[in-house]
Amino acid sequence: MEGFYNLLSKFSLTESAAPVPETAPRQVVGTPEEIAKYVYRDILGIKNEIRSYNQVTGILHTNSLYYKLLKLMEEDHYRQLEELKRRCEYQVNSSVYQRKLVDLYRSQLSELCNLLDILKNNYNHGIHESHIINHRARAKSVTASPPRTGSHGDGNNSIFSGRSRSSSISTQASPKQTIPISLEPDKNDKNERPAAKFSQPYSQDDIERITNEAPDHLLDPISFQLFSDPVITPSGITYEKANIVRYLRNKGNQDPLTRVPLREDQLYPNLVLKDTVDEYIQSKEQDIKV
Repeated sequence: MEGFYNLLSKFSLTESAAPVPETAPRQVVGTPEEIAKYVYRDILGIKNEIRSYNQVTGILHTNSLYYKLLKLMEEDHYRQLEELKRRCEYQVNSSVYQRKLVDLYRSQLSELCNLLDILKNNYNHGIHESHIINHRARAKSVTASPPRTGSHGDGNNSIFSGRSRSSSISTQASPKQTIPISLEPDKNDKNERPAAKFSQPYSQDDIERITNEAPDHLLDPISFQLFSDPVITPSGITYEKANIVRYLRNKGNQDPLTRVPLREDQLYPNLVLKDTVDEYIQSKEQDIKV
């Protein structure tokens, strides 16, 4: 009895899980035994991707919870496999065993994919949070210290700023990693930073106070201003649309924080965050009126 399996990864793997160019079709048709081998190769591929992701981010080394979760998952997968062999009386070449093995591998593959997604989401959001926190810390440091001779002393260190040679962040997930995201200044720099929409003009002091008191997730990691037209990337990081589009056109097609490939057509409106920003502004405007 034949079945089919849609290959998960864009490459096939050797038994050592080393990635090689794809040679197999995207959909495999064959016996349960043949399909089980392809599902297992995808399992090796995801495990290899988790290891590679850990080498880059160090997230499994710095977060013992994820490390324990991975180890418990691997132990549970081994136990499930042994239990399946026992139930089938170790007739591993039988069609019954092979069909159940395919189902088991698919379930284990799904769990590993979910874990990888969790690792990526945690790391990417950690990058955004650390980036905003570091910016605010720099701004406070500049405010507390008198500017040096020849220095602008304004604490502006966004990726649009040319007043600093580089800007870098270190993430909680990977303290050793720094990600410079500098961008050359533009003649219309200030005019190209869309500001959040207020119902009426306020003083610069009021606008700065509203921005400084805003939660981190309401600030664009490029301009450090409240979002006006937020868009979200496949990595789960939100940027102000005009700012990220300008960055991609000037610096190349990659996410400025995660450094993964990114194109304009992969940006989608983050309507939930836009509504959240509007609600935050409305609440602050009420405080100003009072």
